This record gives sequence, C-alpha cells and structure tokens, in this order.
Amino acid sequence: MNSPKGKKSGGFTVIELILVIVIFMLLASMALIFNQNEMRSADSQALVDEIAAWLGEIAMAPEDLNTSCTVTFQPGTSLWPTNTIATVEPASCAKESTLRVPGNRRQNPYQLGTSQNSWVFNQRGSLSASSTANASSTNTDIIIRVSVAGQPPLRCVRLSGIMGLVRFGVNSISGSVNGSATCSNWKRN
Repeated sequence: MNSPKGKKSGGFTVIELILVIVIFMLLASMALIFNQNEMRSADSQALVDEIAAWLGEIAMAPEDLNTSCTVTFQPGTSLWPTNTIATVEPASCAKESTLRVPGNRRQNPYQLGTSQNSWVFNQRGSLSASSTANASSTNTDIIIRVSVAGQPPLRCVRLSGIMGLVRFGVNSISGSVNGSATCSNWKRN
C-alpha cells in the first residue's frame, strides 16, 4: 500500500543506520583499547613477578653460600624475548645466573629502567651499592621499572636498601622507564 504524502513508513533511514554503525564502531574501539591496556598490564606484571622471584632467590643465597652476590641489570628500551635482563655473580647465587626476557602474548618489546645498574646482596640480607663484599649497606632504594612498548601502565619493583625487602608498585598514567618516572601504590610482596 502507498502511504499518504508526508507520513513516514516503518523502516529505518540510511542516516539512522549509519548512526547505529558509528556508535557500534566507537564502542568496539573502546573495548579494543581497554583490552590492549589489560594485556600490557598482564605482560608487564608477569615480568615484574619474574624479576622479584629471581631477586628473592639471590637475596637468600649469601647466607647459605657464605659469600656476597653481585647483580647487574642491563636496562634497555627494546628488549625482546630471550634478551638478557640481568646477571648474577657468582653463578651459584641463583638456579639461573642469567635472567632473560620472557615471551609475551603480543610480542611487543619490553622497556626496562633501573635506578642503579649494579648492586650486591650481602650476607646479612642487606644491599650494597658497591661491588665489594665489605661495602656498607645503602639507604637508597633500588627501583626497577618495567613497561611494554613504552605504554602505560608502568610496573615497578623496589628493593629496600637496608633489608632488601621487595615491594611492587604501579603507575597507570606513565609507561616511561626513565629516571624521573616513579610508581605509586607500593605493596609488599
């Protein structure tokens, strides 16, 4: 049947269909961005957990081995899976004397920064900034910063200079691993 002049039929207009498609695409892109942020967060947290576990093992070794353990980090802005992150000497301080970048789901490079590239775990559980076994304990915290592809969130591991305690931090705004970047919301592991 023909509709009288001026009356609208029951179907959708092209403009209404385009508007629905645009709204759908905006919602889908927002979901994709959220998913990417969550994946970066999980990848960077996985690396932070691995670093903390490795350092925790090394912190306990000096007492058992009756020697100090020197940790040397190799920070970088384009660390791919299997690249070396850090080493420990003597090698007997850890099951794995070399810490390597693990794989991540999206195959993006990690970025790693440290407030200090080398330090010593002494027999009393303290940290020393010097490479000598007799060096005094440092009062400065050592902070290791990790991000995926330089994007937020920034994840951190902080070692307390006096007792070598490990804490975790996050900065959801920054992905920078340079010296001015810092984490907040520190938690003890």
